[in-house]
Amino acid sequence: MSDVFELSEREQIAIKDIKLPYIVKGHTIFSPGSHNDMYYSASVIQGAYSSTNWDKRVRSLFLDHDDMKAEKWLGFVENIKFRDDGFIVGDLELWDLETAIKLMGGAKFGVSPRVKGSADEQNTMKQFYFENFSIVMNPAVKTTYLNSQITKTYSVSTTAWGDVDKTQLPASCFAYVPDPENRSTWKLPYKTADGSINLGGVKAAWAALQGARGGVKGVSQEAIDKIKAARDMLIREGHIKAEDENMANENEQPKTEDATAKLLEEMTAMRKELAILKVAKETKMEEKPPVVETPKVDPKIEAIEKAMTELKNEKAEIKAELAELKAKSEKTVRSTAVADNQKTEELSLYDLDKGVLNLFRDMEGLPPVE
Repeated sequence: MSDVFELSEREQIAIKDIKLPYIVKGHTIFSPGSHNDMYYSASVIQGAYSSTNWDKRVRSLFLDHDDMKAEKWLGFVENIKFRDDGFIVGDLELWDLETAIKLMGGAKFGVSPRVKGSADEQNTMKQFYFENFSIVMNPAVKTTYLNSQITKTYSVSTTAWGDVDKTQLPASCFAYVPDPENRSTWKLPYKTADGSINLGGVKAAWAALQGARGGVKGVSQEAIDKIKAARDMLIREGHIKAEDENMANENEQPKTEDATAKLLEEMTAMRKELAILKVAKETKMEEKPPVVETPKVDPKIEAIEKAMTELKNEKAEIKAELAELKAKSEKTVRSTAVADNQKTEELSLYDLDKGVLNLFRDMEGLPPVE
């Protein structure tokens, strides 16, 4: 081995300058989630943290889980702590020079715990404890890669799902049970009354999660994970085939598409009706009293009508004057007859200008005086 370790073209470090132990502080060594198809909750991890005897052997770090050879021993995990978010963190104390050099050079690795415990039929870990840890060199950073020994405690039922009376199943047979006292809230049954995972039940629950028969809404992610874990287990162990599941989902899809198409059609009709109502409302708001347009009058007709009006007014004035003259004439004739007591002169209408008299007579509708 060379005495000089080359980190890059610009930086070099002498092996004699590397100090052991090489320490990586606060590294995640376990976290909640699904690992190797097994679900670990924060509470179960906390239980494992509390129940594990953290002696030197458990805290030991090995290379690639080869814990039976001394030369594979790398160091320890120290200052192990459980955080409120369910993560377990610790300081990696490496006494192996080659591993330290690789880490200093930027090699990516994962910390892989070896655990032992038991899980239920839903592939949910119920309890476990840590045995030791390993450094796993890998191109991707994996801080929770697991290599576990799990004792499975479940059975598989092949009873036809249609023959199972779901109304008699206990809450433990459902993936989603928000209220144990209210059966109407239970969803996604997938086990028989004896607790066995039913093939048809898992298929039906998985299809419902994919939208079959109208789908299922309002379930928790934990319930979805339970069905997925059960399905993955059945596929992994050969009870069902992935392609069969895909075909089942495809067979159910038309029903979902029909329901979706019907819903879209109803929504489209509602939108049209809403648009019509909106237009009607806006039209009503903008309504104004009708404007009556005055018909245009021909200037020539207007001038003739004005002249006729003036002639009528003038005729009325002349008629009034003639009436006044007539009254005066009759009065004069009467006065002369009384004063002279004889007819000294004939004063009558005939003494008036014939033209004026004839105009008056014409207005009265009488024949003219000759």
